[in-house]
Amino acid sequence: RQEYEGRVLTRFSKLDIYEGYPLDYSILVGQQGIPSARGNLLPLAISRVSVDDSALEVLLTEAANETEVQDEKGNEITLLPALDIPAFYHCRPASPFYVRWINQLGGLDYFMFSKQQTHKEQVKGVSVYAPYVVDTATARTNSRPYAMTTENTVTVGVEGLSENDFQSVKWLAFARKIEHWNEALGKWIALSVSKSEGAFTTNRATHAVEITFSLPTINTQF
Repeated sequence: RQEYEGRVLTRFSKLDIYEGYPLDYSILVGQQGIPSARGNLLPLAISRVSVDDSALEVLLTEAANETEVQDEKGNEITLLPALDIPAFYHCRPASPFYVRWINQLGGLDYFMFSKQQTHKEQVKGVSVYAPYVVDTATARTNSRPYAMTTENTVTVGVEGLSENDFQSVKWLAFARKIEHWNEALGKWIALSVSKSEGAFTTNRATHAVEITFSLPTINTQF
């Protein structure tokens, strides 16, 4: 545990900040605590820190000795020293699919899948019943549907990952809580993994991951 005291609880090699998208990360407070506007945060506790526009300039300044951010309750916090991993600011990518999950260290990880996704909405099965028929000669059907089983999935992938980042993204499939940023609603929506494939080849410098997520069930007319 001491290995991560005062550090960002992630195994990614960097923090990626995307224009218009929320981001917060987790830090493990050390023995001395971390100063905030309302006193020190509890020693050896995990605190979630939100990155907002006011913190970006300081966060992205390599020469900064202090990083002023906010915890999840809106308290101002000064991290001493600055973040132990680099942070990079990106514009909004094409075809974004933004995901966050709880990682192996108990912190939050974020990843932006972009460029291309495969969305699939399909009917898996239809439940029917046999209505009472008074006159079989004039009947139009011998069954009527009363329920429908649907599937709503999206398949995303990424290539060119370093070994370190590959291991972080691969863990996404085993996380106990996963959410994606719904563009239309502007909020986080829970989802689950139905399939995951990670291609790790020891003689290659980069690796690939493909994941199929199960989205919320489609509402039908039944």
